[in-house]
Amino acid sequence: MSDENFDYVRRRLGYDPDLPEGVEFEVLAYAPILWSGWEGDSAAVLFRILPDGKPQLHVLDGVDIAPETLLQALEDRIAIYERTAVKTKAFLAKARGLPTPREWRWCCTACKSEGRGDEPAVCPTCGSDDAWYNYKTTVDDRQPAVERLRGLLAPREPKDG
Repeated sequence: MSDENFDYVRRRLGYDPDLPEGVEFEVLAYAPILWSGWEGDSAAVLFRILPDGKPQLHVLDGVDIAPETLLQALEDRIAIYERTAVKTKAFLAKARGLPTPREWRWCCTACKSEGRGDEPAVCPTCGSDDAWYNYKTTVDDRQPAVERLRGLLAPREPKDG
């Protein structure tokens, strides 16, 4: 992995009292865990003891999350992160005098259906989960989001170079 924090996470895991001293291990993946109101954040780590150990889950910094509940805890954190991101976007929009996410419109690029608010997890019409286009137009805009999308995605004439 080329992530600049990867080596830092590996060093931190090497000092963790839950690992036997001097054991060789390989970090397979990690994800930061952000906590509100704590002095510091932690990280979830997927590692294996060398030479051929099975992958194990672990949380750094003495945070008391059992390996068997770590994946669900991470899913719970994602829900909190997503709610926080929406609230932060709304705050920034309000502070800048812009429309809030609740006033935005979205368009599904797969089926061209439209809706209001921030982008849903899946399109309620076709079920697509990766075809979103949110132009941040507001519900008061007269031009349908599909028309804006058509204009932005229309084939362009090549420039003479």
